[in-house]
Amino acid sequence: MVKNKKITAKKASKNRNNKASSTFPKMLKDAKTLAEIFELVKDGVYDTIGHKRPGLMLGLTEIQTDQKKLIGGFHPLGSNFIIINKAPLRKIMEKNKKLYQPYVFHMLLREYMHSFGIMDETVLKQSVKNISEKLFGKQHMVTALSTRFNKYFPNVIYSSPEDYVKQENSGIEMVDNFDSSSTYYLR
Repeated sequence: MVKNKKITAKKASKNRNNKASSTFPKMLKDAKTLAEIFELVKDGVYDTIGHKRPGLMLGLTEIQTDQKKLIGGFHPLGSNFIIINKAPLRKIMEKNKKLYQPYVFHMLLREYMHSFGIMDETVLKQSVKNISEKLFGKQHMVTALSTRFNKYFPNVIYSSPEDYVKQENSGIEMVDNFDSSSTYYLR
């Protein structure tokens, strides 16, 4: 009897993952805003590993390093902020709009996972890869970014806040309605 329950649980898990890999690509394609993409990130993380972190805010700013590389984004440890660099977003929209949603999903997923306290880059990359594969399948661009990010974005690096050079007059632009599903009490 116990074996049947295990088989049923495995089938249910497999069906959920098949459903995720067939619906998440469409939902991402239909997402129009950073906030909508972040809701997919949160749902995907919860669906795959059962973790949630409410109350995050997203800030957009201009960030550069002294290495002529662009930092994609970062999560200041212990904060409720995710910071995303505007420059790569702008360049993607100019050169290849089809990469915008996968790039944003990937960056928000990485920083969301950092918000759980995952600082080891090897563990983070593996977690992001596993979640991406479960949600999008092995052939989707989000999954490709989780394994070959530098192939698609050779001038964008993953980094920590200590690695960036603050730009003059580069205030942080807060994104409205970000993580709105966690702030129902304010509505």
